[in-house]
Amino acid sequence: MRPGSALNDRAGVAGSSSQQSLHNEQRNENILCAVLALLKELKESELELVLRDVDKKLNPYKNNMTPH
Repeated sequence: MRPGSALNDRAGVAGSSSQQSLHNEQRNENILCAVLALLKELKESELELVLRDVDKKLNPYKNNMTPH
């Protein structure tokens, strides 16, 4: 194995990792747009259920925040 080939292999992995990251960002943006569009269709009582679920999911993050 040539020493330069190992570097090329790693560069290829880094490139694919970067592409995967971009793909994930685009996927997440698409999901967020879809969720926001669906939220517009919900009534108040249904939105309250969503709010409770979101609060439950965010609660661990809120507990770990420290005041500045």
